[in-house]
Amino acid sequence: MTKAKQPYIPCPRIQTDYQIATRLGMSENTFRSKRTKLEAKGFPNRIDDLDGTDGDAVERWIDMRSGIGTSVSENAQGLLGTIYDKT
Repeated sequence: MTKAKQPYIPCPRIQTDYQIATRLGMSENTFRSKRTKLEAKGFPNRIDDLDGTDGDAVERWIDMRSGIGTSVSENAQGLLGTIYDKT
């Protein structure tokens, strides 16, 4: 008997205000009230055509603001490249 294949459900790159607010640890109303000030500091703009904000861009913005300099995912890719680079 074969096992049923689990559906692939990726994390959406374009996220709603509610999803972004939750990721930032605040209510949607609080996020919306702070958004203009955040955008003045480089926070990613909402993409109206897609009805949301690029979640990856938000992560990179947080990384830069916290002093990491590059995103954690970019650091991980660089590390993997170093480990597996055989040239």
